[in-house]
Amino acid sequence: MKKIGIVLGILLILVLLVAVLSPFMIDLNQYKGTILSKIKPYVPREMDFEHIELTVLSGFGAELRGLRVADNPAFSAGDFLQLEGLQVRVMLLPLLKRQIKVKKIILKRPVIRLARNADGELSSSDLIVGAEEDTGGEGTPTGEETPAGQKPAEAETVGGLGALAGLLVSEFSIQQGRIVYQDDMLRPGQSPLVIDALDVDVRDLAFDRLVSI
Repeated sequence: MKKIGIVLGILLILVLLVAVLSPFMIDLNQYKGTILSKIKPYVPREMDFEHIELTVLSGFGAELRGLRVADNPAFSAGDFLQLEGLQVRVMLLPLLKRQIKVKKIILKRPVIRLARNADGELSSSDLIVGAEEDTGGEGTPTGEETPAGQKPAEAETVGGLGALAGLLVSEFSIQQGRIVYQDDMLRPGQSPLVIDALDVDVRDLAFDRLVSI
């Protein structure tokens, strides 16, 4: 029994060493182009990030640093979203069954810039799926039928927020966020409204239903 305990102890130490060293041994940045190409169909904007790495000690998952999403070119040449860091933590046991279940998403120091022009159009309108654009309010384009065997939600365009439908996140956190809103329809020529030092924690977040904050 003593020898078995020693063997198990050695194996445990090796597993811990692998867990601690894996972020330094596996360089996810070599897959940057692939990652951006997978996201592009869902975000119709120029997008980039500076660095990506595996995380273990702070929670098993990955962290993106220096993430940015370009603004609607009809509004500005700047950024719509800037993130100091985006950390996604996943549950470990489901991974053994080839399932990905998100435990927590953390947005670190995000800066979001929103605007509405004099005609009432929002700068984020191209990011919202919709039932608003050529859908007749029913989730499918006016005059078109939902393909046989396909649910209405599945027949919507894949872009924008609709791509997140069905995603359930146990915890969602915003740390030291900042929102800048310019409204040229109601407040033409005035300074933008700024919400600063924004901290938000949400439990059981689903992108296709209302949540409590």
